[in-house]
Parts: sequence; structure tokens; C-alpha cells
Amino acid sequence: MTVKERIIELNTKFQKSYYDMDAGFFTYLLPQMLNDMKALIDGFIEKHPNLENTFKDSLTILGQQYEDLHSLLEMPAPSYAVKDNYLNAMKKNISQALWRFHDNIFRFDSRLLQEVL
Repeated sequence: MTVKERIIELNTKFQKSYYDMDAGFFTYLLPQMLNDMKALIDGFIEKHPNLENTFKDSLTILGQQYEDLHSLLEMPAPSYAVKDNYLNAMKKNISQALWRFHDNIFRFDSRLLQEVL
């Protein structure tokens, strides 16, 4: 799987799971997806350490999503409206982080998107 394919896969997986708010979504599935996204970016930085500053914005956005998720999980019993508001914002932010990551790679050297993971 290439870097580009993995970016698309992670974004698609999140966008589809957005509609699945079962009991384990916030406690298991969502944290796992965030970890996978962060691992993709961190892994790419390991291979290309000279580009670390290029991806800080994507990592910052994902870090904020971790904090927001933690805040949501600390609520005693958040309503569906609260969860929905959180997910609406997160849907936009996750896509933004992943596509910024993609676009920054593309601007630097589009061939890097074809790297096999």
C-alpha cells in the first residue's frame, strides 16, 4: 500500500465510521483511528526527518482531536447532540489534517506519495 492509498483509506474509514456511534466508537474505535493516523505521519517523518516541520500542522490538528476526545470521555453522560457536535467538527478536522499531510508531500515531491509503506 502506498502513502497516498493509506491516507485515502484512513480518511474513508473515519468518514464511514462517523455514522456508527455504537458504545465502543468513542472509547475504542475513534482512539485507534487517531493512533493510526498519527502513526502514518510519524512513520513518514522517520523516513524523511528533513520534512518534520512540514507536517507539524497535521500533527497539531490530530493532537487537538485527542484532547477533545478526552474531554468528551470525561463527561458523565454526554447527549447525542453533544456527541454529534463533536463529530461534526472532528470530521472536518480529520479530513483537513490528512489532506494537508497529502498536499504537503505533493508540494515537496509528489513521488513520495507512491512510496510503499
